[in-house]
Amino acid sequence: MLCTGVSNNLERRVYEHKKPDRAQPAANFAAQHRTNRLVYIEEFQLVRDAIARERQIKGWRRERILDLSESVNPER
Repeated sequence: MLCTGVSNNLERRVYEHKKPDRAQPAANFAAQHRTNRLVYIEEFQLVRDAIARERQIKGWRRERILDLSESVNPER
């Protein structure tokens, strides 16, 4: 399962995926689908740019997303 998301606090977001809480629907999704490994990040100054990039990536086929993550993390 591949997930794409935007966060202003990466450390907290990774923790939420590792330790799901009933009050956090996204974390519950991560637990149900066993999404527990961070393989790629991009940083943006503006939230709107991060959201636009997220939407762009979500429109890609799985193979292209894997190619992107493997380009910076070949041992994934």
